[in-house]
Amino acid sequence: MSPTKSHRLEVGEDPVFQEFSWKAQRIGFMVMLLFVAAAVLGLFGAGGPLAESVVRANGLEVNYERFVRFDTGTTIEISLPTKAGDSISVEIGRSFADAVRIDRIVPPPHSISANPKSHVYAFAPASDSPSIVTIAYAPSRVGQLDGAIRVNGHTVSFRQFAYP
Repeated sequence: MSPTKSHRLEVGEDPVFQEFSWKAQRIGFMVMLLFVAAAVLGLFGAGGPLAESVVRANGLEVNYERFVRFDTGTTIEISLPTKAGDSISVEIGRSFADAVRIDRIVPPPHSISANPKSHVYAFAPASDSPSIVTIAYAPSRVGQLDGAIRVNGHTVSFRQFAYP
């Protein structure tokens, strides 16, 4: 009778490589988890608590998305304190206006002009209730977009990031 043989596979072990592999898996898992958390928070676009922002100053309110996509439509809503019969001028800073393609403005302005520092849109509100002007646009470049909106002497600044 022959001695008992072990039924183990003879596989080479490399403990150093196994430790490295385990660490790489843990790091990869953490990176994926960070991407999921960033998406849930709204860092990659619409939805989430960090995706949208509101800036207020002297009765002027600007709602916008912090993170937008290159050449993809988005909007800015400007809530204006108005009085019937008053003319309201909304100025969009030149740096922002040059970095986006404005597709539509609702309600349409009754006059449009430009100067070296801004694009100026004039509105004539019909009532004393707050008016909302919606500007539909698409970023025409990638990266940080610094914007400034000035309404009848009051300026609100904001910052967006356009993803590719």
